[in-house]
Formats: sequence, structure tokens, C-alpha cells
Amino acid sequence: MLGRVGSLLDKYDEKTYDSYEELVKSPLLYSDTWELFEPHMHTIRKLGYDGMIMYEGGVQNYVSFYASTYKLSSPKLQLAIAL
Repeated sequence: MLGRVGSLLDKYDEKTYDSYEELVKSPLLYSDTWELFEPHMHTIRKLGYDGMIMYEGGVQNYVSFYASTYKLSSPKLQLAIAL
């Protein structure tokens, strides 16, 4: 995927990740990847992915490009997505 979206830039420390191996070795991978991938979400969707898992402040976030594909167990969550 990195070959298609290009390098990932961490704006906090100006670190660039050019390969999967670099990203996997980074402690950033499971703590704060939202800003790395957010600029590339449209491209990732066009590559055929239907969603992503990203981290922000150590919290796991699920992003669905096609929200109607998934049924959430909580009506409050469904409302939050609709807004």
C-alpha cells in the first residue's frame, strides 16, 4: 500500500516512513497513526479497502468508507456516524 500512497509523514516529529518495515518498527504504529493515514484516506479507499483501523492517543479507531455495510450494536453509535 505504501507504494501506492507514497511516504507517510509524521507531522509531530517530521519523521517520514517510506516502507512498511520502518513503520512496523516504530512505536508510533499502535499509538498515533491517524495523522499519518488521514491525508491518504481517499487513495486507500480507491485501492479497494472498505475501512481502516487507526490509532489516536493510543485509542483504536475504526473508519468505514461504506458505513451502510456495517450494523452497529448501539443506536447511539449509529447516530454518531450519521452526524
